[in-house]
Amino acid sequence: MLHEDAAQGSGKEEDCVKKPAAKVLLIWCACILSLSLRIVPLPFGENFSALGALALLCGALIRNPVRAIAVVLACRAVTDLWLEAKTGYGFYHSMAFDYAAYAIIGAVGRLLGSRYRLAAVAGGFLAGAIFFIVSNFGVWFLSPDHRYSSDVSGLLECFRLAVPFARGTFQGDILFALAFFSAASLAFRVDRVSIGDEASAGASAENC
Repeated sequence: MLHEDAAQGSGKEEDCVKKPAAKVLLIWCACILSLSLRIVPLPFGENFSALGALALLCGALIRNPVRAIAVVLACRAVTDLWLEAKTGYGFYHSMAFDYAAYAIIGAVGRLLGSRYRLAAVAGGFLAGAIFFIVSNFGVWFLSPDHRYSSDVSGLLECFRLAVPFARGTFQGDILFALAFFSAASLAFRVDRVSIGDEASAGASAENC
């Protein structure tokens, strides 16, 4: 009987240790996909991206909020550097607002936490909306050529002109939020994993 209990306990601990590794694998697969979508030219969907969905996923799964945001911003920075080197259009005057938008989306993902179904259904739309509002606010606020008037009508005009370019962002965020969180819901329990934490496996085993 003692041997059976010990075997069950060992199996349970082993299962708990494997789950953080599986979560890390999901996050890195999502990172690779998000990087690829920005670097590889696509024949469809201008601005089609998974970075908003990645920000949601990192916020929901990574225990440390600073690391969660850092993962997303690092992916964005790598692709910005690549695009700047290849095309000369990787950097622009309002890009800090883009980065801020991803940080906010990551915070939303953290609030959604283990509510994977809600994140899959509503998270992608929220991510697209946050990015649209924050990034285009930056375009209006920092407009170098004073294209827009510095009042509410100027801001609304900026939003109006940005609508055609937002389709790919919304499509990508909604599609990949559904994909990422559906995978998380099917494969994992709700506990978060700490990336880069040597004690993460042991801590997860204790939580089981």
